[in-house]
Amino acid sequence: MRIQRLAVVCILSTACAAAGARSALPLPSARAVGAFAAKLALAGRSTYTGALQLEATTRDSLRGSLHLTSPLNVDAVVSGVVRRDSLVLVGSYTAANGCAGELRASLSMPTDRAGDGPFQLADKCAGTLNGVMTVTR
Repeated sequence: MRIQRLAVVCILSTACAAAGARSALPLPSARAVGAFAAKLALAGRSTYTGALQLEATTRDSLRGSLHLTSPLNVDAVVSGVVRRDSLVLVGSYTAANGCAGELRASLSMPTDRAGDGPFQLADKCAGTLNGVMTVTR
């Protein structure tokens, strides 16, 4: 009886230690959580600057907001997924000039300090627009 109790205690202790070790690892979404300076350079057009704020919703998912302030105010609600060294963002936006649309960006993010990559806007006023998005801390 005493040996069985000891075996159960050992098994439970090992399971708890293993669970604790797994939870100590950073979540993939942790790389992209927080505030970033954002720059969206539209091909052949203006470069927009502002801020991106993201929070984790699950192990690899995020949600947040993109607020651009120059040369025009643009507000977007975004959600995203982190996979290895990449961050994919999608969302909808409205601009101070009355235009609105959908945003999709695929950023390479090898560190938690910066990322960049192509983005596409499906704008209700200007049609499809492409460019490069850069985020930095």
